[in-house]
Amino acid sequence: MRILSLKNVTKKIKDKTILKAVSFDVNEGEIVGFLGPNGAGKTTTIKLILGILTPDEGNIFVRGKNIKNRKALINELRNISSIVEAPGLYEYLTGFENLEQVARLDDRIKVSAINKLVEEVGLEKSIFNKVKTYSLGMKQKLALVQALITKPKLLILDEPTNGLDPLAAVQIRELLKKASTENNVSILISSHILGELERLCDRVIFINNGQIVKNEKLTPSDENRFVVVTKKMAECTKILKNEDFVYEILPLKNKLLVTIKAGSAQKIINVLTRNNIDIEEIYKYHETLEEKYMGVYAK
Repeated sequence: MRILSLKNVTKKIKDKTILKAVSFDVNEGEIVGFLGPNGAGKTTTIKLILGILTPDEGNIFVRGKNIKNRKALINELRNISSIVEAPGLYEYLTGFENLEQVARLDDRIKVSAINKLVEEVGLEKSIFNKVKTYSLGMKQKLALVQALITKPKLLILDEPTNGLDPLAAVQIRELLKKASTENNVSILISSHILGELERLCDRVIFINNGQIVKNEKLTPSDENRFVVVTKKMAECTKILKNEDFVYEILPLKNKLLVTIKAGSAQKIINVLTRNNIDIEEIYKYHETLEEKYMGVYAK
């Protein structure tokens, strides 16, 4: 089921086109990374989804409802939670009192659910302290708990691990994965911390100059591409080119990237060994999210 769909969304601000015919979907239970350099159009897109801005052209659907219709937007906002730019918290209240404010507005929220989420992000020892005493990372954790206690269908996050130490980042990542897998929460997440997104996301969408330039799934590795490390690169290349199970050989810094027929990995080793080519390493190729990012933007 598609929880979010953007169809040819265009937005102009002061005669400047910020978004141009942007289209993408987020499915139920899917975690999607939304990437791009500063000024690419990420925040504008998020504000359009949340109804803060209105598209000049195109349509946005949440759970199949067109939120250009104000009544539909108001109804669907009950199913959307977000943390955009900075956590919206009452500094003069305790962490728990902040959560109580949300609970008062939504009778679906149970105290037991609040306590469980507080423990999962490691805030149980400070939840009754004033928020003004919290670090930025603690505020990020509290804001995420605040967003999740409403049991949203769609969660939109802008830099959720900003200011977090590595342990806290892991806690947040695990909490988001759990929300996605156990509660079918769809998550659209914008961040510059590519390593975190790579560990978290099912798919990534790249935006640049207000247009979607790439939309692809993240997979652990490419099953039919292998990296071969050897000191005899020229000889290795010559030998493998003559094998019918080898489709392509590309230099990859001081290595070879070999695309082969499925199930032929052992043949690489057999052929090179038979021809007295010493193999230092051979492993499945995995293009990191950072490499994908640089491939899109470093041009």
